[in-house]
Amino acid sequence: MHCNWRDCREWDREGLPLSTTSNEAAKLYDAAISQYVGYYDDDTFGGVTPTIEKLCQTDPDFVMGDVLANGLQLLGTGRSPLLDIRLKNSIDAMNTKATRQNLTNRESLHVRAVQLLAEGSNREACDVWNEILLDHPTDILALRLAQDSYIYLGLPTQMRDSVARVVPWWKPDLPHYGYMLGMHSFGLCETSHYDTAEIYARKVSRRNSVETDISDL
Repeated sequence: MHCNWRDCREWDREGLPLSTTSNEAAKLYDAAISQYVGYYDDDTFGGVTPTIEKLCQTDPDFVMGDVLANGLQLLGTGRSPLLDIRLKNSIDAMNTKATRQNLTNRESLHVRAVQLLAEGSNREACDVWNEILLDHPTDILALRLAQDSYIYLGLPTQMRDSVARVVPWWKPDLPHYGYMLGMHSFGLCETSHYDTAEIYARKVSRRNSVETDISDL
């Protein structure tokens, strides 16, 4: 299981630079994403929600912390900014920070995707996450948010293909490699490609059963 949390330099070295100068924030971001994509709570941090809260406290200006927090609220809780003023204010604050900072294009697209999600434009949000993946195929947050949205939209073929397109770009030594394989196996299974899905599921099992969400197999 991935637990060597990446600092700013390591994120940059993997081609996924972050707009924070705080190594602690970068590591908390990594820890929060790992819990989200793996569907587990790390007792070291008290779970995914406290991890995100500490992340946002550590660097309040770190826009990707807001992206993660707001994205999971919109996808996982059923809250809507049309009815929830606190969520609306959080999304507005995210957008304000984004306009005042020199974000990478990838980060700006993440902000755009969450805004579309807040507007109820889930399909369009998926298009933006897929745009991110064209240039950054190892962005596990974009990959997982797209997959979860496709599940809610009832679009299994698109869910499968969004992961299938990035598989060749992943190397076994990358963090979350096992999660990615599990996501690919799940998409294949949901589109009745059972034999191929089993092949990828067995690859995950041989790699490390702890690194993969069991519901993906």
